[in-house]
Amino acid sequence: MHPFIDFFGLDIPTYTVLFIAAIAAAWFLCAALARKSPARRDVKLTFIIGASGGLIGAALLRPVMHSVRIAFSWAEYRHMSFFELANYATGEIVFYGGLLAWAQMALGPIIEKNKKDRTYLQIPSLVEGAAPANTKEYNVRGKDGKEKIVYHAHDAGGKPLGWVFPGSGQGFADVIELLVGLDENAEKITGIFVLSQKETPGLGNFIQDKPEFAQNFVGLSATRRLEAVKTGDAGKNQITMLTGATISSQSVCDIVNATVNNYRDAVLEKVRE
Repeated sequence: MHPFIDFFGLDIPTYTVLFIAAIAAAWFLCAALARKSPARRDVKLTFIIGASGGLIGAALLRPVMHSVRIAFSWAEYRHMSFFELANYATGEIVFYGGLLAWAQMALGPIIEKNKKDRTYLQIPSLVEGAAPANTKEYNVRGKDGKEKIVYHAHDAGGKPLGWVFPGSGQGFADVIELLVGLDENAEKITGIFVLSQKETPGLGNFIQDKPEFAQNFVGLSATRRLEAVKTGDAGKNQITMLTGATISSQSVCDIVNATVNNYRDAVLEKVRE
């Protein structure tokens, strides 16, 4: 394969063209898959960003190699101008860095929209009797000083039933994002749903794959701090950790506590207005 492709008089590395073609093919493939599975399209888009980042990271090693080659074989490159040397050594950093930034900017809003769509799909399971179409959104400021959209669930007749708070925090492997359902007075937990996680397959990911874990939170008080215990029967306002996933279980418990504490007073004040 020839190392360069002539493009309107410019010599473009062949691997660069192939890289762009591969990313474009992945884009169209994931777009097609997303139409068949809208609830999982954010996973596919995240895969594109991750795969792009990995390939770009590997590509960025080339400028380092070029610089080393120039340093140890100066005689071969001394005829080149400063601009030619700079372009040879670092030009790819600008190109691939810009490509990754574009991917993040282009796909980021799409992923966020998909998360909101998944949130609406889960509202009936988090607040019994809720009609997603009648859900009201409130932009509230939590105790952490940050604004966040929370969801006020209503039934088909417009009667308020409860709340859904989004929350996130560090898990064992990466950030865990979840939804917390509460009754109308925000006094009782009516359900939780793990929206996103990258915990260890076969262990930590049981926080999402084992429904009985989420069921442990239903009916617990939202006015008292939850505790996670490793063994034995869970007591009042306690949940039992999953075997082999104690850190992930504790993380979910901590996220629920922090999320409820962060937004509970704000939404109750919102309702009183």
